Amino acid sequence: MPENISEREINSEEVHEIITALPSWILRWGITLVFGILGSIILLSSFINYPDVVKTSLKVNCLNAPKPVLARQTGKLTTLLVTEGQAVAAGQSLAYFEVLQVPWTY
Repeated sequence: MPENISEREINSEEVHEIITALPSWILRWGITLVFGILGSIILLSSFINYPDVVKTSLKVNCLNAPKPVLARQTGKLTTLLVTEGQAVAAGQSLAYFEVLQVPWTY
């Protein structure tokens, strides 16, 4: 096998036939068809709107929510022993009341 390709072999009739042969329709228009379909999909996606805001009802629950404290008797609040947001233990005194009337049972 010769190492150098002569000028005559490069411009041979077989090579010239392959280079000058027109490709079939699918090879000529295939890439145009692929880009056309891709462009159509992009154009179609610009016309289809997806809602940015979704309206729904929501209820948020806390696992350790604050609970109301009810006094066992009526009276005037004289001293508050805890501050707002302070953690308290079960059975801890929260405030002092001045009892205005003591109901009597007969």
